[in-house]
Amino acid sequence: MRSVQNMPRRAPSKRHGGCGAGFLVFILFLAVVIGVIWFIAKGSGSITDRIRKTQYPIKYEHFIEKYAKEYNLEPSLVFGVIRTESDFDVYAVSSADAKGLMQITDETASDCAKKIKMKNYTSDMLFDPETNIKLGCYYLNYLIGKYKHVSNALAAYNGGPGNADDWIESDENTDSSGKLVNIPFSETQNYVRRVLEAQQMYKELYNIN
Repeated sequence: MRSVQNMPRRAPSKRHGGCGAGFLVFILFLAVVIGVIWFIAKGSGSITDRIRKTQYPIKYEHFIEKYAKEYNLEPSLVFGVIRTESDFDVYAVSSADAKGLMQITDETASDCAKKIKMKNYTSDMLFDPETNIKLGCYYLNYLIGKYKHVSNALAAYNGGPGNADDWIESDENTDSSGKLVNIPFSETQNYVRRVLEAQQMYKELYNIN
């Protein structure tokens, strides 16, 4: 009987590919990490834009484009007004009883409807998107024609033409061109800023005028 100590020992087997396989897994993992980082970096702008587009949506674009063109307005401005006024809520009603997408009062809407000779107009039609946008675009065009500066027209749209006239008459509130640089009503001041910011966002996000 052979002694265990004297029995020939087998040479240890070599583990083929042990180190190589681990290195390959590491390389693959590293490649995946780099790919994910690259994808996020490359797509971060588009992801941000998609988020912003949910905050600045495009709705009723057919009516907006139609009446913006008819009344010589930039569609981006109309989008900005609607987004700020009603956030695209067709049935929105303000505390001042302004109605619909562009938040028009019954008195203003009735006057505008007469001027454009809209037949069979009733105040309930302010909840119709096309009617509201048509009247709102006409009124906005009228204000821009009267006040020359868009910011002045927006101040009148929100604060009322009477107040806008008073603000513009004061040299303390306007620059040398007559543009309002100070609006005594903080609500109107913020309104004008928000509309212009929204207009710029629509230009950048959707490449529209």
